[in-house]
Amino acid sequence: MADALGQLRHHFAIEAVTIVRDEGGGAVASSAEIARAWGSLRGGGGGLPFLADAFRARTTHTITIRAHIGLTTAHQLRLGPRVFIILAITDRDGTGRFLDCACEERT
Repeated sequence: MADALGQLRHHFAIEAVTIVRDEGGGAVASSAEIARAWGSLRGGGGGLPFLADAFRARTTHTITIRAHIGLTTAHQLRLGPRVFIILAITDRDGTGRFLDCACEERT
């Protein structure tokens, strides 16, 4: 695991996301930092799907972080201005020390 530790070069903010509904039927998402974790960022792929009558850039990444108790797909990771929506979380090697997060970067 020493190799994995040496690759945790980015300091990610772990954010809780809250959806607030307004009286007009709309919704606004807000986030608040709840913790920080060192991690590595590996690019996956990308695409340009057609959603809601427009093309939207889609980029996937795998982010490996030290395990954080309570991390779920309801959270997001932030690296400076970049926001990563967590799609899935797996225990990297079954020891509970590292988590691989399949993420989609929001643009």
